[in-house]
Amino acid sequence: MEFNEETKILIETKKKIGRRRKIIGVILMVSGGVLLAVWVGILLLVVGIFLFGAGCGEDIFIKTFKTYYEIFSGNQTYSISQLAEETKSSEKSVKSNLNNLIRDQYFPGAYIDEKNNLLVLRKEMFPENSTSQTASCRACGAPVETGGPECAFCGTPFK
Repeated sequence: MEFNEETKILIETKKKIGRRRKIIGVILMVSGGVLLAVWVGILLLVVGIFLFGAGCGEDIFIKTFKTYYEIFSGNQTYSISQLAEETKSSEKSVKSNLNNLIRDQYFPGAYIDEKNNLLVLRKEMFPENSTSQTASCRACGAPVETGGPECAFCGTPFK
């Protein structure tokens, strides 16, 4: 599986953040365990557990991203129903995952086309397409391929 340079940097950054959260979480859990008799110890323990969980969550996000990315295999649009079927997940779960991945910039410039139940990706996500240019739709603001006849999201014609 080949990622473009921007995506490689993002994954490495997210891995580092996850590792740091886990390390700090363990340190706080141990410190909290030692000071358990004091309310500060309980607070440290709770914060440590939270940070460790957040670090593990980042690992899960990266794994989910890589799974989806591999399934997309260079397609700029992909059916959410089909993605749910291929990952043996519910559409609701897949949409939630995609919204979180888009929010956290795993799929920069991507959006969910609710009308057609599609994930729409930038072509630059895939190394073989990294030279194409995109613009934003003047009506809805969605990223659109330059030179296309209309916005794939709202249908506004381009002139």
